[in-house]
Amino acid sequence: MIKLLLLILLGFVLYSFFLSLIRPKTSIPPKDPPARQVKGDLMVEDPACGTCLPQEDAIKAHIKGSDYYFCSKACLERFKDSDSDPPQS
Repeated sequence: MIKLLLLILLGFVLYSFFLSLIRPKTSIPPKDPPARQVKGDLMVEDPACGTCLPQEDAIKAHIKGSDYYFCSKACLERFKDSDSDPPQS
C-alpha cells in the first residue's frame, strides 16, 4: 500500500515538473502605482510660520495687491492680524 502511495506521489511530482517545462513562461508585468495628479512642483513658503508646501495644497489669499500662500486658515488669520497692526514707534 505504501509503495502505491509513493508511486502516485512520484508520478504527481514528475507530472508537475514536465508541465512546468512545457508551459510557456509568461510573466505578468507589475502594475504601475496610480500616479498622483500633480499640477506642478512649485513650492511656496507660508509668510506667517515659514512652512514650505506645494502651491496646489496651499490656501491662496490676495492681500493688498499681492498673492500670498498659507498652510492653514490659522496662519492666514495670524498674517492678516499682524499686517493690520499699526507700526510701533
